[in-house]
Amino acid sequence: MLKKLAMNIVRLFYKLNIYKKMYNTWRYTIASSIDKPVPCENKKNIIFELRSRRDERIAIILFYFFDQCFANSYLIKNNLHLSSFLNFKSDLVKIKSVFIVKKPVMRIDLVLCDTGKIAHEYMVKYPNIPVLYYDVCCFKRTISGVRLKQDFIVMPYAMHPTIYKLNQISKISYLRKSDRLFRIFFSGNSIMPLYDNYNLKSLFEILSRAQIISSLQQELDASSLVPFDKCMCLTKSGYINKLVLHVWTEQTRLAQSELIKYDEWLDTLAKADFFLHCPGIAVPQCHNQIESMAVGCIPITEFPHMFEPALENGINCISYKGESGLLTAIQMVLSMPTKEITNLRNNVINYYDSWLSPQAFVSRLEAKIQYSNSDRQKFYIISDYSVEYLLREI
Repeated sequence: MLKKLAMNIVRLFYKLNIYKKMYNTWRYTIASSIDKPVPCENKKNIIFELRSRRDERIAIILFYFFDQCFANSYLIKNNLHLSSFLNFKSDLVKIKSVFIVKKPVMRIDLVLCDTGKIAHEYMVKYPNIPVLYYDVCCFKRTISGVRLKQDFIVMPYAMHPTIYKLNQISKISYLRKSDRLFRIFFSGNSIMPLYDNYNLKSLFEILSRAQIISSLQQELDASSLVPFDKCMCLTKSGYINKLVLHVWTEQTRLAQSELIKYDEWLDTLAKADFFLHCPGIAVPQCHNQIESMAVGCIPITEFPHMFEPALENGINCISYKGESGLLTAIQMVLSMPTKEITNLRNNVINYYDSWLSPQAFVSRLEAKIQYSNSDRQKFYIISDYSVEYLLREI
């Protein structure tokens, strides 16, 4: 008993020491980034006043979005909120257009906050400057198929921050012209019970990722379903009419060499005509869905209504309902004519450029600021964090 207690104390001190080192590294990184010289460029200046400790991916992706649209972002220093960036600390300070400052810069073109209260404070302080704030609680408006009002702006679920960090987004136009080697592709983690979430199934009434993968593996034979191998990307024969799966579970973890690296990810997606939209852990949306659509993969999805605006079956997606619908959709897609696939792909690319790209989102924000008369402008963000709000209301 004493030995076990002693071991637990040792483990605790070991973890505390690691956390201390992480915290000190983080403080040093932030300290070295505060008030660094700002380049004299003709860019818009965006002030970020973030005080709530929400999903750090939301803010980091917003920074990448504005970076893609050639704007400087100034994050007002707030130790409590900055601590939530721990997982993305190196990404945050390496974005050239992001500056951590102690107070707002002289010329401000836009203020962006994460609560309405802070937005009101800035509205009073800077009455002639547009103020935006966001809310991640939009699923309660879309879960039953009820669409958001026309004047609401939604920031779509985005690519993984690492894709922006590595500037893989610059390859999109080129990759859309790639030769397609697989008819249908899916790659992702399927570890149980993470990807068989009860809340996901009960709230959204859709199949979980684990259910989708299990159903396909049980019902499809080797003539239709094959496991992914990196060598597939080097050949043009044998896989064009197949569903290619690249999944891993707790029992069958992939070796590091078998995982698709981030700098190869978009290239691999661009080898497929269709991408199977399997839900994430907490929400239907997942980063790989957006990444696949960016390079021209057509979605096979059970939740087209969860996109904003909704995807349309036979126009820019193939939709289905339940396990029987899934298998029917897969068989239909495996025998689909090339001309129909080409039309679908073109529509998906147009949808991404119009609604999911950073440029499209920022353009909608600018239009909202320009044509609205209200003092504070609000927009919504599709995020895993919004499920927490939804569960509180049930």
